[in-house]
Amino acid sequence: MSYPCIPLIGHKRSVRAVSSSAEGSVIVTGSEDATIRFWHPATGKEIGKINVNSGIGTLAMSADGSKVSIGCENNLIEVWEIKSQHRILQMAGHKSYPCSSMDYSKDGKWVISTGWIEPGAFLWDLEVGKLKTMIVCEDASCVAFSPDSTKLVISGSQLVGGSKVYDVTSGNLITRIKGHSERCTAIRFLDNDTIASVGRELYVQSLSKQSILRQVSFRREFNASNVRAANISDNGQHIAIGEDDLVTEWDIETTKIVLEETRAHVGEQIMAIMYVPRTYTWVSCGARGGVNLWNPAVST
Repeated sequence: MSYPCIPLIGHKRSVRAVSSSAEGSVIVTGSEDATIRFWHPATGKEIGKINVNSGIGTLAMSADGSKVSIGCENNLIEVWEIKSQHRILQMAGHKSYPCSSMDYSKDGKWVISTGWIEPGAFLWDLEVGKLKTMIVCEDASCVAFSPDSTKLVISGSQLVGGSKVYDVTSGNLITRIKGHSERCTAIRFLDNDTIASVGRELYVQSLSKQSILRQVSFRREFNASNVRAANISDNGQHIAIGEDDLVTEWDIETTKIVLEETRAHVGEQIMAIMYVPRTYTWVSCGARGGVNLWNPAVST
């Protein structure tokens, strides 16, 4: 099976970051070419652009689509108002570039970010415009807020000791959850109690039950160390993985490949992947500026 791929043309350098509004009405990408670009998820048409003063390592859009936070090459975290194209916050704290992961809480009060070689995650208070706390934990590389914005989960590239769940307000550890023996590439809340994480395997786990609800193994030759990008659909039914320059999408229920595409990112390491909420589409971003929009609803 195959399905259409729409190139989103505009970025000139590596695209490490992609996000969207909560209802999926707009896609945003950030690049080392120091631009943030906005795209229509149905047509792939560029609908806006913001020029910033630094390369972008990661970003996250607010749930209402009015703001975007970015992790900059100069180690600053910035928040931009999209309509006015004005920077409204600039916050210092990171010591290394690039940020490896970022999430914007649904209530609009918090941003969480991590750096590749920094021993923890940075929780930013957007109401006061500064760092609230650094949550120290080993090998932090993936972060996500719960839908109700009360909890956050942090995982590592090797998941030393498993993922950790924290209370947002206090910054205190709530619980640990078991995880992968190899690199974890993506993690997200499917609801306020259920967490999904992707490495060589997919884990779906319940916080309240302290149990693994689902564990899915992918193909034996899948090399998690070659994967820099992966994501899980918001309904928990599909997973998209970028292994070197190969894009693969899997049906979680059947554990079968529904797309294996070798042409869209030829010779270009895939750096970021995102499912567009409430749609069938997803986005893959590459190290040479390539961005592609995939639509499984239109299969051939």
